[in-house]
Amino acid sequence: MGRIRYDIKILNRLVHQAVKQKSATSNNLIALLEQSSPGIRKCFDSWVREDGTQKWVDFAHIFWHSDFVQKHSQAVFTGYYCKWCN
Repeated sequence: MGRIRYDIKILNRLVHQAVKQKSATSNNLIALLEQSSPGIRKCFDSWVREDGTQKWVDFAHIFWHSDFVQKHSQAVFTGYYCKWCN
């Protein structure tokens, strides 16, 4: 019984550490997105999709720099964005 309790205790610590790291990473990415694209958080109404992915993380992966958005015309970027939404 002592070994099982010890293993559960270790797993609990690892889960808490992973949750802390995920939160810190999310907060850092949000801060970076806000610096490069001020007001971007208001564009995403729900943060987590049904499958567990997050829209703003996918957005940051595809449109990783504000220059990518700014160097295209509005029509071209709208096409990229609509294709990404689908």
